[in-house]
Amino acid sequence: MAKRKPKEEIKDKGGRPTKLTSELIEKAKLYLPTCKANPIFSDKGTLLYVDVELPAVVSLAIFLGIDKATVYRWCQDDTDDLAIQFCDIVKEVESAQEKMLVNKGLGGLFQPKTTGMLLAKHGYSEKIETDITSDGKKLDAGITNIINKIYGGNGKLSDDGEESE
Repeated sequence: MAKRKPKEEIKDKGGRPTKLTSELIEKAKLYLPTCKANPIFSDKGTLLYVDVELPAVVSLAIFLGIDKATVYRWCQDDTDDLAIQFCDIVKEVESAQEKMLVNKGLGGLFQPKTTGMLLAKHGYSEKIETDITSDGKKLDAGITNIINKIYGGNGKLSDDGEESE
């Protein structure tokens, strides 16, 4: 019977060979220059629409002929040099997307709702804070008593602002 190698000596993980090669890294580097936002004008100079190739991970995956899930799986491997290089390219794609959304959105080339929705995944939000009564400070008991009387509270607060019986 043949002797098996101990697990730590086996270097080949088995399965299908990875598509992540230095050639694929070079091809991935060619993706970002293809991303543009070109305004299309009528003969009279009126903006008709914007022809957009927005940088996106899914578009990078299609450009490379791989699945989007594969892109994210490769980015999770922080031990392989090629995976680290590839992940850096993916981060550049995400940053370029954010930059294009901000710049073209502010410039009015992109639809505001769509731009806002896409920027949400980059941490942006439409948060509106409304504090019209206290400028962020605690209301004193006198003002609070008046507010309670007007809006149906029992009208009595203790000195610390808590409602009392």
